Amino acid sequence: MESGSGRRGRARFTLTVFLSAVAVLVAWFWFAVVVEDTWGDECKARAAGQSGVGLLVALGVVPLVLVTLGAAAALVAFAPGRRGARVLRGLIATVVLTAAGLFLAWWASGGMLVAHLALGSGCLG
Repeated sequence: MESGSGRRGRARFTLTVFLSAVAVLVAWFWFAVVVEDTWGDECKARAAGQSGVGLLVALGVVPLVLVTLGAAAALVAFAPGRRGARVLRGLIATVVLTAAGLFLAWWASGGMLVAHLALGSGCLG
């Protein structure tokens, strides 16, 4: 029979996984939106002697990294078990959520997220 604290620990971890999943998926979706918007206007920005890369980093990359690191910290902190098992469970959950988020961002961008990041804006010079 499982103890009450064991059930509470699993319930806290389940809630943490759910909240982390929502946060990471929203962050990846937001990242896809920022990439699409930045690369959509990059040719105009370059023609004006500017670039949208700083905006992409500030509004896309930084929030994505902070949310992912926060989710990883919460997942490790609330995972059941001893320290080694907690770290492993938390990191596995983070990798799974990141992969799901990347897939969501790729899907939401119509498959263009990877192309935008790999090929850039397509503007010359």
